[in-house]
Amino acid sequence: LMLLASCSLLSGQTLNRPESIVYDADHGRYLISNYGNGSDGSILAYDPNEDVYSNFDTAHSVGPKGLAIHNNVLYVSESGFINGFNLDTKQRVFNKVVGTAWINDLTVDEDGNLYTGESNTGIIHKVSTTTGQVEQWITGGLEDVNGLLVDQQNNRLLAVFYKHNSPIMAFDLETAEASTLAETNYSNFDGITVDNCGKYYISSQAERKVFGFDSEFLNTPTIVVEDLLKPADIFFNKEL
Repeated sequence: LMLLASCSLLSGQTLNRPESIVYDADHGRYLISNYGNGSDGSILAYDPNEDVYSNFDTAHSVGPKGLAIHNNVLYVSESGFINGFNLDTKQRVFNKVVGTAWINDLTVDEDGNLYTGESNTGIIHKVSTTTGQVEQWITGGLEDVNGLLVDQQNNRLLAVFYKHNSPIMAFDLETAEASTLAETNYSNFDGITVDNCGKYYISSQAERKVFGFDSEFLNTPTIVVEDLLKPADIFFNKEL
């Protein structure tokens, strides 16, 4: 279970407001979006075997936030657009304007459709990596939407919110029909992920914790990690 929080100094590479992390299984490395101060962002690569950090991309990184991998391409939501980088060559192979600078987390379904939320307008955008088509999949009403997760097994997109008493919501991947899975007393949810057993994990900046929820979101969540600074996106490595 990988969690990104406050900045630190690691192996000569500066983590400057790291936001998201994914695992590139083919290359045996983690990729991290280094948000920076918007204009000085970067994407870092971390080799867990050698304990070495390196720059994956700096030339196109403008406030990188969400990350998703599909068909050997790393997709990055960055200040109103989505970039895609070939994982072998690091060359940019995808570039689409999507919404405003407030797009945040990024997730992808098995058909290669990307989903990203726009926190100021409450819109969720759907972007085809095949055709490049951009659509407003959810046209509004989801102000402060933050963490997103394609839950392919249950054919739904999960969403959490950076606001007081954040609900946990689901949207049918075929119909976009919305439902509320749980109401909570926790605030400023940021990231959401799921493990191999169907247990969900959600990070809260207000609570400075990571919570564990059962597969049906029925029981009181457990505290998995606490006393964090500003926990951001969260990722479970199902490959290991």
